[in-house]
Amino acid sequence: MTTVAIIGAHSVLFEPIVKALKQASNVKFPIRAVTRKIGPSEVSDDKVKYYEATADDDKTYDPVLTGTDVIINLTPPSVEESKYNSILKSIERVGVKNFKFYIPSQFGVELSEFPFRPLVYIKQQHSEKARKLGLKTVDVFNSYFVNKGGFLDTILAHLGYQGDNKVIIRGDPDQLFNVSHVDDIGLSIASLIDNVHKASIPDTLRIYSDRVSQKEFYDAYEKRHNVKLERSYESKEEALRKATEKLNSGFKPADFLYYLNVGVSQSPEGGFAFKGDGRDIVNPGEKYFKWRKFANFYD
Repeated sequence: MTTVAIIGAHSVLFEPIVKALKQASNVKFPIRAVTRKIGPSEVSDDKVKYYEATADDDKTYDPVLTGTDVIINLTPPSVEESKYNSILKSIERVGVKNFKFYIPSQFGVELSEFPFRPLVYIKQQHSEKARKLGLKTVDVFNSYFVNKGGFLDTILAHLGYQGDNKVIIRGDPDQLFNVSHVDDIGLSIASLIDNVHKASIPDTLRIYSDRVSQKEFYDAYEKRHNVKLERSYESKEEALRKATEKLNSGFKPADFLYYLNVGVSQSPEGGFAFKGDGRDIVNPGEKYFKWRKFANFYD
């Protein structure tokens, strides 16, 4: 049986992952859920136990990680690098050999292909540092994920939405890119723990639920919301030139979704249209679950 700790109980991916782990046959309960401060809604039970820990004091992770087999880190890299890497100090103290594997907080664009490398440097360095410790580290990339009421539903800036029913289509409107439903991400993580032998797990796991073009996405959006969008267009070359100039003038956190949008515009390069070779690892021939189709994402 596998004891799992999830760092970041407020992440969008936390609930889908916990939901899938509760259905797994090889997970030992309770799942260990880590948050900075336990709130009224975070009530421990026989399936999930909440712990308080913070990157400000890496020793607070020690009680959580002691006896843990698999760590899933959902913490966003919004803190300085030393704090983002602080969990690795706890892993060293507990003992690297005590862990089956570690999933850092990548979940999204394929970092090695993303055109704005300074924006993902901390994430890349984190995985490299973990591997140098001898820790089996699995980067999970799933391109854009969709959660109803959130990303790619009401939050659309990373696909060029400008507000007031206006959108800029950057790049080829018909070029496909990958999208993942949050439930499929959860099921993939659970399958990795439940069904894949450690020796068969790659350092990089690329998955997605389906593929869609910007045109298809916004055609569906118009039908779903009964609106007509005003669409303007920008070539992938022009989008990259403008974004590069903007970044050279200094990065502003509020612009991060814009840079993701420009990354999508570079498809099939850019890190959002990668081959999903990890799909056959966690779900060969859809043996364990059916990948969600984009047409059914918002049901």
